[in-house]
Amino acid sequence: MEEYNLPKPFFDNLPSDIKNKIYFDDFYYDDIYNELQKILDHKESTELNNTLLVNYFIENHLITNELFIEYLCKKNNIFSTIYSTHYIENKCSFRLLNKMQSMCQCWLMYLYH
Repeated sequence: MEEYNLPKPFFDNLPSDIKNKIYFDDFYYDDIYNELQKILDHKESTELNNTLLVNYFIENHLITNELFIEYLCKKNNIFSTIYSTHYIENKCSFRLLNKMQSMCQCWLMYLYH
């Protein structure tokens, strides 16, 4: 694919619906992933507290966003494994936590335990 260096005014003059389409098609999931990465790197997460991560998934309806889940599974092998266990195989790793909490806790355990 050939890359073009279009002048900034070109983008500034695009209609907002076109700008939105470009953003949602090409950058939206990257921005969410970057936010998740910040949460994963947060002190609370490194201490295996899953609250920030669970809340982010819930507030942004990420688990029901099939396109984002597909993106995240491709981008992050650890998440892909954990998601598959919890949501495809329907197996919770932590009996006293709900599925979302268990999935997030597993992710933190893989990273920091």
